[in-house]
Amino acid sequence: MLMEVISILDMSTSMSSLISQTISSYNTFLEKLRMQNSEIFLTLIVFNTQSKIIYEHVNIQSVQNITSQIIITEGESALNDAIGTAITRTQQFIHSLKRKNAPQQVQFFILTSGYDNASKKYSTQQIKEMVTQKDEWEFTFVTSNTDAIAAGERLGFKKENITNINNGGKGSCTSQYDASDVIFDASTMQIEANQKII
Repeated sequence: MLMEVISILDMSTSMSSLISQTISSYNTFLEKLRMQNSEIFLTLIVFNTQSKIIYEHVNIQSVQNITSQIIITEGESALNDAIGTAITRTQQFIHSLKRKNAPQQVQFFILTSGYDNASKKYSTQQIKEMVTQKDEWEFTFVTSNTDAIAAGERLGFKKENITNINNGGKGSCTSQYDASDVIFDASTMQIEANQKII
């Protein structure tokens, strides 16, 4: 199976207490995907006030682990712009492919504090419409927002694909959250069932 996985990671100031766990869990996620039999291509977008593409449509076997030099928390959160840009670019890329080369499965993984306070290109309503129109794509929304379900549903994500991180103010969420498990479980289930500024 040919699979496209797009990860969108929040690197705004509000994610500072979770950054070490984010890096560790994402790298574990990569290790698990490398062991899959499917042909998997990855895109990684990080964002604060702006979005940055770390890599795009790269074979999992060629992807390097991320480090604290790549994920640096600062600035505000343009969550809507990051999601909207990722969906648009992915859609354009897939449309450019011949049918035989198009992915059979597209999965988005979004990790964020859950709040948007800096988007200029896309509104919450626009993102909701974009997400719901892509019913054949899988979206996993992981947030530290205490009202995770409401935050995710406002953006069009299905309730069963929304996960809450609660670090309890301790700066650690290891016991409650493992991003690699969240997305890897979804990826496995689906498989078995069938640096530029932007």
